[in-house]
This record gives sequence, structure tokens and C-alpha cells, in this order.
Amino acid sequence: MERKSNSKALALVCFLLSGTPAKADSFRCNQKLVMEGDTTLEVKQKCGGPDEEETVGYVKIDDAYINVVRYMYDPGEGRFLKILEFHNGVLNKIITGPRS
Repeated sequence: MERKSNSKALALVCFLLSGTPAKADSFRCNQKLVMEGDTTLEVKQKCGGPDEEETVGYVKIDDAYINVVRYMYDPGEGRFLKILEFHNGVLNKIITGPRS
């Protein structure tokens, strides 16, 4: 009887965990979590200044002009470059680049 209830509990845990989405739109920087929706100021407070900053300029997206800026963070040898794309000062996309 105990074996049956253990297998039901295990099945329930597996079911619940399988429905938990992975958060691909965040990364850790200096032990702090950077997520989409953070502002440029929040990211700089968490990570410090970027290794490189690229001002793309105004881009037309869905009939509106959006100011696009990209920050590049190089976390060190053998780790993946992180490219943060901001739209009007708000983190819109986190891109994982090549290994450094």
C-alpha cells in the first residue's frame, strides 16, 4: 500500500515539474538576477557598466519608433557573451552570444 502512494506522489511531482517553464529571459550578474523588464539603470546597478555599448538608434516596430540600445557583457573565458537589448530604456531581450 505504501509503495502505491509513493508512486502516486512521485507521478504528481513529475507532472508539476514538467509544467514549470524555464526562464530563458534572465541571467545572473554579480549574484543578482537581471530580467527582461529591468531598466538600464537597474542593470547597471546589478552588473556595473557594460563591456561594450551599441546605440542602434530609432527603429520602427509596430508603427512606433523605438530607441534601441545594446549592452554587451563578457563574463569571462569559456563563458557565453550576454547581449542585452533595450527598447526605450527597458530590457526587451537577452541574447546569448558565442563563448569568449
